[in-house]
Amino acid sequence: MTALEPQYMAILKQVLAERFVPFLPPLLDTTKPIAEQQVKQISRAFSAFALHKLLDITPQAAAASVVDDFNDKGIDAIHYDEQSETLYLLQAKLKESEQFKQEDALPFCEGIRLLLRQEFAGFNRNFMKRKADIEVALDACSHIKLVITYTGDGISKTASDALQALLDDESSDEERLDKQVIYYTAVEVVRDLLAEQAYQPVHTDIALQKHAKVETPRTTYYGIARLTDLVALHQKEGKALYERNIRYFLGSSRSDVNKAIKATLRDAPADFFYLNNGVTAVCDLIEPKGERPESRSSRFVVCPSSTVPRQWRPPPSSWLSTRTAALATPR
Repeated sequence: MTALEPQYMAILKQVLAERFVPFLPPLLDTTKPIAEQQVKQISRAFSAFALHKLLDITPQAAAASVVDDFNDKGIDAIHYDEQSETLYLLQAKLKESEQFKQEDALPFCEGIRLLLRQEFAGFNRNFMKRKADIEVALDACSHIKLVITYTGDGISKTASDALQALLDDESSDEERLDKQVIYYTAVEVVRDLLAEQAYQPVHTDIALQKHAKVETPRTTYYGIARLTDLVALHQKEGKALYERNIRYFLGSSRSDVNKAIKATLRDAPADFFYLNNGVTAVCDLIEPKGERPESRSSRFVVCPSSTVPRQWRPPPSSWLSTRTAALATPR
């Protein structure tokens, strides 16, 4: 399993800061430098993000479930779902690349043992403020589920073994503890970030002149498309064309590549054709159709899952009357 890629980490941290941090319980230690406090807040908010996505609860409710701080006994968030009578206990690790390790799992396991025995002495103030509600949830719940969420490249065997030892421990005498840990990983993070940009599939005709076809490693048609056709397609479908384009997700004002493309359009329009290698549409389906008599170009009915503009290098460029284009199916 691969770690969360840097571009998605940047998006995730932006979402955490804007949508979850404002609703978190106050930090218990405000003596540290402001920069360190901000980093800690982002890390705490990751627990809320995972609960929000897994349970479809509001960011406010998810953030209110966070107990992460010093003396949290390894438990970063506690949430009780009354409808399903399920108590969720979560630990989150927002690391750039590190695995979820034994040193992460052991405190979590020990915190759960203390919680199940209702030995609350030593838990932090965030936890103690919710003590009465947690006691009610422990009494009322029919299921207890453990959630591990991380952005690194997997979970170590020693961490997995520590979690399994907790689940297999018959001395706890807790039948409500679900034997399957819920893992919310980098894969799910990317899936859910992209889902926020989801649009209906686009079905359209694209005409290519002087086109050719490549069969491997994926079926691809490439040729020259009229810019007016692409502009019309953009005006009709808008953001639906760019659903999985990471530069669109980051925002046109934040991406260096997008800034370069805009600069080229503004300052050196004659160079655009040479500095850009065209538009690639990744399609779920491509169906060749007949030629257009007026232009001797062939039509392709496509259902793109994303349309991704590309550029050879960052210097500037501009729209010409035609653009190189490629239509490709996923691998």
